[in-house]
Amino acid sequence: MQKDIDLAKYSKLFVAESRENLRTLNETMIELETKPKDKSLVDVMFRACHTIKGMAGMMNFKVITDIAHALEGVLNAVRDDIVEPTDEVAEAIFRGLDALEGRVASVERGEDVEEIPGLIEGLRIAASAKADKKRRKKTVKPIAVKEKAPKEPARAAAVVSGVYIKFGRRCAFPSARALVILKDLGKVANIVSSAPSEDEIDQEHVFEDFTVTLEPEKGFDNVANRIAAMPDIDEVRVGSPDKPMKDWRIVLDGGTRSAKTTADAPAVQTVKVGMDKLDELLDDVSELVIARSRLVERTMSHDDTSLDEISTHIDKLTSEIQAKVLGIRMIPLEAVMARFPRMVRDIAKDQGKQVEFIVDGGNIELDRTVIDRISDPIMHILRNCVDHGIETEEERTETGKRKRGLIRIVASKQQDHVLIEISDDGRGIDYDGIKRKAVAKGLIAQDHGDSMLARDLLDLLFKSGFSTKDGVSEVSGRGVGLDVVRKNVEELGGSVMISSSEGAGTTFSLWLPFTLAIIDAMLISIADQTYAVPMGVIAESHRFDSGEIKQIRTREIVQLRGEVLPVIRMRAFFGIPEASDDDDKMSVLVVQSRERRAALAVDDLIGHQQIVVKSLDSRLRRVRGISGGTILGSGKIALILDVDSILGA
Repeated sequence: MQKDIDLAKYSKLFVAESRENLRTLNETMIELETKPKDKSLVDVMFRACHTIKGMAGMMNFKVITDIAHALEGVLNAVRDDIVEPTDEVAEAIFRGLDALEGRVASVERGEDVEEIPGLIEGLRIAASAKADKKRRKKTVKPIAVKEKAPKEPARAAAVVSGVYIKFGRRCAFPSARALVILKDLGKVANIVSSAPSEDEIDQEHVFEDFTVTLEPEKGFDNVANRIAAMPDIDEVRVGSPDKPMKDWRIVLDGGTRSAKTTADAPAVQTVKVGMDKLDELLDDVSELVIARSRLVERTMSHDDTSLDEISTHIDKLTSEIQAKVLGIRMIPLEAVMARFPRMVRDIAKDQGKQVEFIVDGGNIELDRTVIDRISDPIMHILRNCVDHGIETEEERTETGKRKRGLIRIVASKQQDHVLIEISDDGRGIDYDGIKRKAVAKGLIAQDHGDSMLARDLLDLLFKSGFSTKDGVSEVSGRGVGLDVVRKNVEELGGSVMISSSEGAGTTFSLWLPFTLAIIDAMLISIADQTYAVPMGVIAESHRFDSGEIKQIRTREIVQLRGEVLPVIRMRAFFGIPEASDDDDKMSVLVVQSRERRAALAVDDLIGHQQIVVKSLDSRLRRVRGISGGTILGSGKIALILDVDSILGA
């Protein structure tokens, strides 16, 4: 007799695994729409859907189990060629996936999982639509098989059998998997015992395999096959407890799967850790970095060999810990990109457009904080690309373009930043339309609009409440979108640019930092105040004689190996009087922001150091030239220069 087990502690695991499988279902369904004859895609979806159903059954979420089961029915009908994956069937499947996502979200919030009236019936109709049509065509023929009794294999319910299951090395939660399996077996058998016992499983004892003794009933073989198809299972055997296990019938050959796994990818042990714990760990490491800097600074002022050795060792260990913690926080960009194909597909469908969506560079990793904050900007840009950029099929045909529009996201590494370019091959931006809207809204005067440059007109698109759409729809028209893009990106210390060509499309370029936590910087001095400049924007440092500084009109310039660089005196930039000393040398940092290069004139170059980035108070975030602050080893505060804004980017 199975006892009641408290499964609430597995709800987080259920939500995480369900969302991973829902992501697989959405991505594969979108691919299936372009490859309707590829049955392997249906198999992938069926396995993911079945996993959700099994987990939901274990957690006693009947509504989720019923939805997943109905979706299985549709997928099975597609796999068996009973129905074709037409637009109507695809929409029914997507409605089912949306319903599952909503129910999983309810579980995460701790709310009751409510039914959706008519959903299950709609999925059943989708699974049988073509079958009904076939049956109607054959009504004139007698159905002789009705009188035949279905053949079923004879099975003695009282026979005791054993089931052996071995988990894969990558199975992170064998106890949760074991409970799912016991739940499935309990539906088609009377469970006599298990090793480890249910108490040991519930207490999450460490184990790699387990054996269940049971009295099988009708449907047992099907469940055994489903268990073998579960992820993280390496071996399944069924046999009599009276015989040696080597003589048991093999349902899944562990050696075959293990060999395949080893060939495809190395097995990696993983542990799921909450991001709040990683944030706390990073805060501790940040304090350790500051303390390390203070120790190194203090050691330099003492002639003590032993202290120097200890300081060097701690410096090395701190750097290694810091690099590993930052590496743990890095997440592939594809974690954000995975949610967008479905969104693009739905918006395009609503507007009667065909859109191909391509992502390149999804393996590039960014800090988790950056990943969390760029989701909304990318979403708004993609909505603009579909709604404003991509034309209707008729418009594209008239201009000689292919009917299916193209939206592409390309991510690439650029020094200490990542560049995300989101482009479409649509109609491009209507500059005259921007002028008309800006004049109508009173943002600019008519005569001023006629003389505005293209980049100034594009800048109007980022103003709150500004939209080139005449009407308001669910997608656009309210002027909320691009202002959110700029705000979120700039708060991350990045920037956004737009380039467009009429009739050829538009490209949005997002420049984002890899991490916001700890960076390499060059410490400089300006008027006895220490500042930090991120190393990623520094090309080199140099000292020029006063005679090498030339003046063109009102701008100072210097020549470096034939390249003319504008000079920006940082004292003048911050409104500080120039020094009155007679030094005929000028220390400069040659910095680069995208295509712009300049020479920043500073009082002195102090040296390279790793710094912990601290955000400024909200009242100071708009100060031009400053992006943040840091605490030095001496305990003093140094401001971090924002080279982008200094160069006018």
